[in-house]
Amino acid sequence: MIKWFFLFLFGGIATVAISLYFKLGAYKDVEIQVQDVAQKHLLFKKHFGAYHKISPVIQAVEEWAIKNDVNCDLSYGAYYDDPKTVEEDRLNSEGGCLTTEALSKDKLPLDFSQRIFEANKYIVATFHGSPAIGPFVVYPKVEEWAIDNRYKLKTPYYETYKIVKNKVITTYYFPFD
Repeated sequence: MIKWFFLFLFGGIATVAISLYFKLGAYKDVEIQVQDVAQKHLLFKKHFGAYHKISPVIQAVEEWAIKNDVNCDLSYGAYYDDPKTVEEDRLNSEGGCLTTEALSKDKLPLDFSQRIFEANKYIVATFHGSPAIGPFVVYPKVEEWAIDNRYKLKTPYYETYKIVKNKVITTYYFPFD
C-alpha cells in the first residue's frame, strides 16, 4: 500500500515538473550577442522587494500611459541587485515601459520617474520562453557566455517584454566592461 502511494506521488511530481518544463519553455534556446542599442526613454515606478512581484508595478505604469495617451511601446523591468546576495525585501528594481519621448514632470504622478536608457553596446539575450523561468535559464547562460568571452557584467540588467500571438518574447540587456 505504501509502495503504491509513493509511486503515485512520484509520478504526480514528475508529471507536474515535465508539464512546467514545457509550458514555461525551459527547453528553448537563448540567443546571445553583443549589439549596439539605441537610446530609449524609460517611464517607471520604483519597486523594492522580490523581483517576481514587479508585475503590478509594470501594469500600473502601462494603465496610466493608456489613460493619458502616452505611447508605451514595450514593458520593461530593470534589476539592480543580485538576489543571491541581497535579502529579498531589499531588492531594488524598477518597472514600466519604453516611451517615444520624455514627458514633462508636471504631467506625471508623484511616484513615477523617467530617465534615459543610454545608447551603448550591450550583451543582448533573447528568450521565447516565459519571463518567470528567465532567471533560471537565461541569466546562468549569459553569465557563462560573458566569462567565456571575457566580459564583466554590470548592473542594472534590463528586460523588455513583448507579447506576440499570446507568447512573450523577453529581451535581456546586460551592460558590461
